[in-house]
Amino acid sequence: MNLEKTADVFGYKIFAGSLDELADGIREDISKDQQNVIFAMNPNKVMLAKKDAQIKRILKSADILIPDGIGLIRAARMFGEHISERITGIDLMEKWCQIAETDQLPIFLYGAAKESVSGAVGELKKKFEMIPIVGYNNGYDQNAAKVVDKIQLSGAKILFVGLGSPAQEEFIYQYKNDLTNIRLFVGVGGSFDVISGQAKRAPKWMIRLNLEWLYRMVAQPGRVKRYGFLLQFMIYTWIVKWRKRNEG
Repeated sequence: MNLEKTADVFGYKIFAGSLDELADGIREDISKDQQNVIFAMNPNKVMLAKKDAQIKRILKSADILIPDGIGLIRAARMFGEHISERITGIDLMEKWCQIAETDQLPIFLYGAAKESVSGAVGELKKKFEMIPIVGYNNGYDQNAAKVVDKIQLSGAKILFVGLGSPAQEEFIYQYKNDLTNIRLFVGVGGSFDVISGQAKRAPKWMIRLNLEWLYRMVAQPGRVKRYGFLLQFMIYTWIVKWRKRNEG
């Protein structure tokens, strides 16, 4: 895939093109039997990786890092870099379900609770009637080797992993070489919960205004403490900008 459209943000090469450009590039790679691992990058993962060298190593091992988080896009702008648009895991997943239906590329879903992943499968089959979903497994199965065998035996070429971060990235990193049939690995976070209706996504107007994070805070006030990383990220961004300016 042509990855010339990237932005250097905190030392990570973030895909800087559009969702359509990304989808077309991956489609071309699959036609050439090439494999791609896609992880979504956001402020939380930047801060997690800053504290954990292994997480940083795993994130940097991805073939493509997508900008899932307005904070990342704004940081890029502060560093003189340009990213065309925010690309979320769920948006990429739905785009690829559409392509998979057209090209008849078999899909496997792994992650979330049983009712969420099975519900997501049902909803996707309603939306994409000819979608070739060849298997799914909940994310609470402790036998990783069994899950890997199930995915491999399914014949899937696309694997969506919704274990949350950093568990989904760690799973893909650890087992991608065992999953020789898979041509596209995508970490999709809580996408199965949203697609199945177990969780609600922000209204479209809030998504357009890049306020999805605010919706989550209001909808799930118990998670407010988890958003402490946002302040850390803002401070870190200004420190990096100050260093870049002084180095220049």
